Amino acid sequence: MQNEAVEIVNENAHGEIVFICEHASNRIPDDLDQLGLGDQHLEQHIAWDIGAAAVTRNLANHFNTSAVLANFSRLLIDPNREEFHTGLVPQVSDGITIPGNQALGEAGVEERKNRFYHPFHQACSEHLDGRENMKMVVAIHSFTPSMDGFDRPWPIGLLWNKDQSLAKALLTHFEAKDINIGDNLPYSGKDLFHTMNLHGGERGLPHVGIELRQDQTGHEAGIGQWSQHLIEAFEEILENHS
Repeated sequence: MQNEAVEIVNENAHGEIVFICEHASNRIPDDLDQLGLGDQHLEQHIAWDIGAAAVTRNLANHFNTSAVLANFSRLLIDPNREEFHTGLVPQVSDGITIPGNQALGEAGVEERKNRFYHPFHQACSEHLDGRENMKMVVAIHSFTPSMDGFDRPWPIGLLWNKDQSLAKALLTHFEAKDINIGDNLPYSGKDLFHTMNLHGGERGLPHVGIELRQDQTGHEAGIGQWSQHLIEAFEEILENHS
């Protein structure tokens, strides 16, 4: 299933994990004129999580399970923000002004919500409600290697809020492989975790956000390597969970 708000990969598969990728796409519909930005801006991290969609598809295909991907740029509206979050529709992102968001007003924000935000979360809810075999929900993201002059040392980070169980299992797995892993880093799931709070936490399912550094996910070799790392991690977790 695919429309301008959402794409569901392997919609009829019933694996034990469901993957979600909120920042999978840099797509902006033609009628919104790229929000006044150039092509080069839409290739940057401000528009999407570079490489996250490819990793998500690899995981869904390997585990014969489904994945829900947002089919629009986070610059239009960010589905990983609460509905009334001040950063829901960004006016500036990493120092870049977004012209098409400057004079949107309340009516314009509501239009974006109804066109993109609500349909994405409704699709997540309806899809997850039908998964009887589901044991966990996992969000896949990517992050910039540097931010505000700080070089982020972790190739992978795990985000969690109230339920730390799945994050702990992944932390143990990657630490055993001597991989430098961020625990609620490069930022905290206690601050930015809306999708997992809503679709994992409220269902009482183990859930986690996975962040991969974009110098690792910006090319095919890194995408393949981190897909395999995560496949091995979740195979181990599913075996222990069973």
